[in-house]
Amino acid sequence: MKHSLHLLTLLMAPVAGAQDLFLDELRGCSSADFESWAAPVDGEWWSFAGAEGVSYSNAAIEGRPGSVSVDRYGLGLGLQREYSGKGVLGLDLDHSRQTYNPNWNLGGIQQPLAEADHYRLQAAWYDRRSESLTWYASARAEAGAEARVDGAGALGEPAFGATAGFELQVGEDLGLELSFDAQERLDDDLRLTPLALVDWRVREDLHLGRVAGGYGLDYNHDLETRFFVSVDRDERQFRLGSEAGGDGVVVDEETSLRAGMIWQPEPDLCLELYAGKAGRQLTLLDEGTKVDAFQVEDTPFVGFRLSFGPGAIF
Repeated sequence: MKHSLHLLTLLMAPVAGAQDLFLDELRGCSSADFESWAAPVDGEWWSFAGAEGVSYSNAAIEGRPGSVSVDRYGLGLGLQREYSGKGVLGLDLDHSRQTYNPNWNLGGIQQPLAEADHYRLQAAWYDRRSESLTWYASARAEAGAEARVDGAGALGEPAFGATAGFELQVGEDLGLELSFDAQERLDDDLRLTPLALVDWRVREDLHLGRVAGGYGLDYNHDLETRFFVSVDRDERQFRLGSEAGGDGVVVDEETSLRAGMIWQPEPDLCLELYAGKAGRQLTLLDEGTKVDAFQVEDTPFVGFRLSFGPGAIF
């Protein structure tokens, strides 16, 4: 699973899909039918909020002793302003905390990460002045807290990234997205990633495209409930402090396959429940050199995401 899903990299950029999936990401719900959200008033700022939790079972490290389990919890806040006839401006800030079990060693350091905080700030513009050709651009900054045995630490230096892309509407129910992402990596070279995706309304109740934070299929069961299967990829970087017992950067890369349901009983409330399997690789870098790395066996996980729509905060 690790190698095949790795090709389906999920960029931080929003998607300009056939159903304006970009707006779904800003509004916090992953529903393909964003029209169920209340429409913001042109020229006014609207707020969106969300919380997410996911727990990964303990899994053995491939080719060496030890095992890794991870729990992650996060909160996010988004702001959106719509400009009539032009496009949408979005601002997003999210924070997550990951906790790791102590039964692993990386580059001679016993459990370099115990509790680690990660922050991500993003600004994005989605231009929709044309119905057949739309484009978007985003810039982001992210940083991880220094890992320490007691879980406390100062925020490390930020890493910056940007994405630009467009979607061509080639049919009533078919769109093609092309994008290019640039991501700064601490103690490593700049990563450049091109991506091509298809957004296809297969039929009225079946959609292929961005869904539930990933890329896959979602099925509309009724007005409130949909089911999905998707792949996802995520990466977090953490600068180690002297208290962690070493120097360098730990990169946590995760590729997952998940299935679940999205329930939206109210226009401004959305709940996702999901389960799946994830492949994980942990890498220790020091001044551009890979010191050590290992992969973890495919790990079962369960999680949830709760999203509040327009006006959730103010």
